[in-house]
Amino acid sequence: MLVNEVAQWAIIVMLALIALGAARQAAAVARPSEDGIGGPQVGTRLPEVVIDAIRSAGPHPSEPATRVTVAFVTEGCRACQRLIATAPRTATDLVLFARTPSAGFLESLSEAGLATVADHEAKLWDALGITATPLVVRIDQKGEVLARGVTHDVSEFAA
Repeated sequence: MLVNEVAQWAIIVMLALIALGAARQAAAVARPSEDGIGGPQVGTRLPEVVIDAIRSAGPHPSEPATRVTVAFVTEGCRACQRLIATAPRTATDLVLFARTPSAGFLESLSEAGLATVADHEAKLWDALGITATPLVVRIDQKGEVLARGVTHDVSEFAA
């Protein structure tokens, strides 16, 4: 009987340590930036999995000097809706990164001709530490962040 109780307590302690470690790791990854916006910082490189997702979102020019504007948007955000409504439909260098989008929201983005990455479970979004929307990030061909800011006007980040 005593052995079972000791084993149960050992399991409880191990689970608590695992939970604590997971919480500390999540906090380290999603730490807000100095400006309170969160997300990738100028001069850092986006994780390869995010770069691959952006590249698969739609056609982009393939020249080495290509830069891409990524707008992190959410469905219920009014400023995000303004960004979507005013985004240039012919821009081949704009990708929307939608957090947990509904099917209807994705359909409306597709009908508008906007390249979109759907982060259905918000795993990539959370890993980047996005805390404000619409966060617009300009990256170079290697995925390094050149500029960033919260705005509904993507033209601020053109060329």
